[in-house]
Amino acid sequence: MKSRTARRILVAASAVMCLGLVLASASSRGQHLTAPVTVPFDLVNRHIVVPVTVNGSRPLAFIFDTGNTEAILDASRARELNIPAGRELSVTGTGSGSLRAFFVSDARFALSAAPEISQPIAIAVPLDRLSPRLGHDVDGIFGTKFIEAFVVEVDYQRSRLVLHDASTFAYDGSGTVLPLRFDKSTHPVIDGAVAYQGARYAGSFVLDLGSSSALTLHTPFVKAHGIPELTVPLLGAGGAAGKTRGVAGRVSSLVLGPYAMPNPPAVFADDESGAFTRGGVLGTIGERAMARFRIYLDYRRSRVILEPASDVAAPFPIATCGCSVTAEGPGFHTFRIEAVADDWPAARSGVRPGDVIAAVGGRDTATLTLTELLAYFETPASRRLRIVRGGSTVEVSLTPRPIP
Repeated sequence: MKSRTARRILVAASAVMCLGLVLASASSRGQHLTAPVTVPFDLVNRHIVVPVTVNGSRPLAFIFDTGNTEAILDASRARELNIPAGRELSVTGTGSGSLRAFFVSDARFALSAAPEISQPIAIAVPLDRLSPRLGHDVDGIFGTKFIEAFVVEVDYQRSRLVLHDASTFAYDGSGTVLPLRFDKSTHPVIDGAVAYQGARYAGSFVLDLGSSSALTLHTPFVKAHGIPELTVPLLGAGGAAGKTRGVAGRVSSLVLGPYAMPNPPAVFADDESGAFTRGGVLGTIGERAMARFRIYLDYRRSRVILEPASDVAAPFPIATCGCSVTAEGPGFHTFRIEAVADDWPAARSGVRPGDVIAAVGGRDTATLTLTELLAYFETPASRRLRIVRGGSTVEVSLTPRPIP
């Protein structure tokens, strides 16, 4: 069976003093806070990763994801922690596949920055596809059930979540308030517009902070309006349930309230099943666009508040080398070429699938994270790569090309 609470699954610390924190009561509607609670996060390959524990465990890493409903634990981590498996179920999400999962009980995650704040975990799902793509352990995911207990402020510029008491929160800033509603799968939906090929399309968009893209236009929209003349092959995209098909390009603008973001990169989906085939919405807005705001998720009042950062209207100068990279090994410091697109810089430089990148611009990759490595590949500057291929080492020069 497919559970309504598990239809959407993904696609990655520091100590903090919380002055005056008191959890006076807890209920299904929320947890009362006498003062805001600050929760630091790491932005890992454009995913918010929060340190947590599960049932008093060692430190673990959960992804904060507005596209997910119930709290999810990685299936292998559930076995490690001796959490009994309950009834099985099938879950789907980004990508065309599905995963076998199981319900769990008597499992809770707690924020490492504020152990007093904890919530139950509903299901265990195999998340092993995610870690190589983020270059970081992924032990679980949490989203809607957590967010609706508070007003959650997402501050990308300071790498922190701030939890506000939902019942007493009163916004007094100068941001823009957008109405928020939920679709049948409990995904948050907001209104916006996209300018594309000389036309403007107003409609609804899923707000998904668990998506690293700026914008993904869903398959029904793409079939109705086509793809740009200039595109980039989509490599290595997807989530825990499988890969996403399509191409990458740009639209003329993405508009949320009074804020117009010019020429954002966009994925033009060609999936036949999964999250990006949904009708009723034009697409999904993800982290690359939403990181240009401070965001207040106020689910109790059915609204999201956007405060623009200084770069909200800046260009998106993103390049690509035409290859996808995964991370493996101890500390995720072994970077392997997964796929290479014909006629793009990586292929023209002689890079092949299976190659291991040992150095970039003279810097040993043992000192890099996958997030840092991929940032190099989004900048149109020439760099020397040292590559290990079989038992030999070769050097190539690679210059990423801007996304047209």
